Amino acid sequence: MTRALLIAVLLCTPLWAGAVEAPASNFDTAMKAMLEKSRDAKQGLVFHVNGQEIPGLVKEVLSDAVVVANQTHGRIVIRMAEIDAVAAN
Repeated sequence: MTRALLIAVLLCTPLWAGAVEAPASNFDTAMKAMLEKSRDAKQGLVFHVNGQEIPGLVKEVLSDAVVVANQTHGRIVIRMAEIDAVAAN
C-alpha cells in the first residue's frame, strides 16, 4: 500500500511542481521600486553590473530589463538578472 502511494506521489510531482511560481526576492522588489521611483523623479542611478559601474537616468522599466541613458550613450539596455546592485544619491 505505501509503495503504491509513494509511486503515485512521485509520478504526480512533476505535474504540479512546475506550476508553482517562486515569489520575487526582496532584492528584485526593492530594485524595481527604486527604478520606478528614479524614472518618475528623473533622478540618476548607478548600476553595478559584473564589476562595472554604469551611471544613468532610467528611461523605461521592462519586465526583464531596464533602459537607461547617460551623457555618453543615449540608450543602454541592462538585463535585470545581470544587475548586482543599484545606488542612488
